[in-house]
Amino acid sequence: MVEGPAGLLAVGASAPPCNGRTYQWPLAASPDGITWQPVDPSIYGQTVDASAAGFITTGIDDGVLLSATGVSWKVLKRSAKTITGLGFAESGASFVGGFVISGEANSPAYECTQAQAFKSPALWWSLDGQTWTHDQVPNLPASTNSPIRVCHFGDNLLIANLTKDDGTIDGTILAWSSSDGRTWRPLPFSTVLECPDWGPHAEGNSWGNRLLASSDRNLIFSGNAIYSLGGDLTPTPLAETGELPAIGPRVVFGPAGFIVPGDDGNTYVGVPVAG
Repeated sequence: MVEGPAGLLAVGASAPPCNGRTYQWPLAASPDGITWQPVDPSIYGQTVDASAAGFITTGIDDGVLLSATGVSWKVLKRSAKTITGLGFAESGASFVGGFVISGEANSPAYECTQAQAFKSPALWWSLDGQTWTHDQVPNLPASTNSPIRVCHFGDNLLIANLTKDDGTIDGTILAWSSSDGRTWRPLPFSTVLECPDWGPHAEGNSWGNRLLASSDRNLIFSGNAIYSLGGDLTPTPLAETGELPAIGPRVVFGPAGFIVPGDDGNTYVGVPVAG
């Protein structure tokens, strides 16, 4: 599930045989988590994201879909030139400052037979989903065989990075960070700050990295480790003591710490301490 301005959106996923890409469908929307309303089954995308700014789904041939309610959606079609220069939307992020779309600039829509085609990666930002600005990203390659993806960690931290189509990583991968969706700065690549391969609920090599923002520090739960995130966004692994969980891919953050359901059927509680 993802949470937006009107409540919750339940999301399902399916992986078709075409190059192994996962697509996500908003299934039902709820204002309170109790009463649910089905969503039009034709609404789908490679990624689904949400924040106080609204819901967004991207990675479809028709373009980008936005919604304030999770039930009624508006399509921003590529053919209508709503987003100038957009050839294909790879992913989208919704955060307190609006929306960011990553994709290909003026290139054909993705097809199975074009898996190795070179792409012109680009980012676009919008405050309201109506007017879009083509971002200037430093050191962004003019063309690459790796798509650019964008995601958010918490309310004010956006990450964009280049990964290969098969999800693997090499030493040439680039990454950037932004707090406003418009100004980006180069960032040393780290799998801790890597966007999941197929959206915030991916089961790839970076299964749902989660950020816990507190008054004095930021913590990231990634894989089977917890990291402290410094002001320069350098992740530092934290020492862990006690009876550690048999790590599963899910974690819940709360004011006091972590709740982790372990693969062994037990539930574990972790409390960050000073030092």
